[in-house]
Amino acid sequence: MNIISIIMSAGKASVDVALYTLIPIMVVMLFIMKYLEVKGVLDFVVRHSTPLLKPLGITGLALFALIQLNFVSFAAPLAALAIMEKRGTSDRHMAATLAMLFAMGQANAFYPLIPAGLNWTAALLISICGGVLAAAATYHFFGRKLSDAALLNEDEAVTNNESKMGLIAIINSAGADAIRLALGSLPMLILSLSVVGILKESGGIEMLTRLVSPLLDRLNISEVYILPADQMPGGRDCVLRRGGGVGGERTLQCAQY
Repeated sequence: MNIISIIMSAGKASVDVALYTLIPIMVVMLFIMKYLEVKGVLDFVVRHSTPLLKPLGITGLALFALIQLNFVSFAAPLAALAIMEKRGTSDRHMAATLAMLFAMGQANAFYPLIPAGLNWTAALLISICGGVLAAAATYHFFGRKLSDAALLNEDEAVTNNESKMGLIAIINSAGADAIRLALGSLPMLILSLSVVGILKESGGIEMLTRLVSPLLDRLNISEVYILPADQMPGGRDCVLRRGGGVGGERTLQCAQY
């Protein structure tokens, strides 16, 4: 096992994710969020939804994060989290929001599984229910010792200077924030991918798969594998699905293009 090679590969993959996934999605999402904020739409939604959502441990801004995660991708909620940080959301509500995001499914994971038979409507409902439950449990139990005091008044409207921002200024501001957040995530991405690479090369992931497979078979849960186009003879993305239970049937479905 060449650890240096694994770290170099993790660094390259992390830079690719930051430059070609995080930055484009975050620029667009932050632009939309900032534009809605300047036009007063964000304040309207927060003002009317926060009183209803606070007993669950989340705020009106967290509602945007929920929508972005389930309908865009894993990177999209960073835009809402950045706005929440700027508006001084309390540590307790921020922890509840993060728990909600960690417990929910991601749009970039949902959509590739639809051709393999995923019931998207049921998966979305389960995702939202699980996220709200995680947020409520974190706010009322796990994070009850965190500060509930907001650093700023989250419900206040934007300042006069921000409300006078033009379209170009909003784009530039969103782009600067997106680049700052994407580059700030690089160290964690590199460390995470390095650990995963080391576990893969040492056989840890294969061992975990063997340990979990009997449980999946007992629960009759299918195993789904995404096969990238560069690994398939036809150059198409494919999904390999093995039915739950002992001796489950294997099916291979490839994209049509």
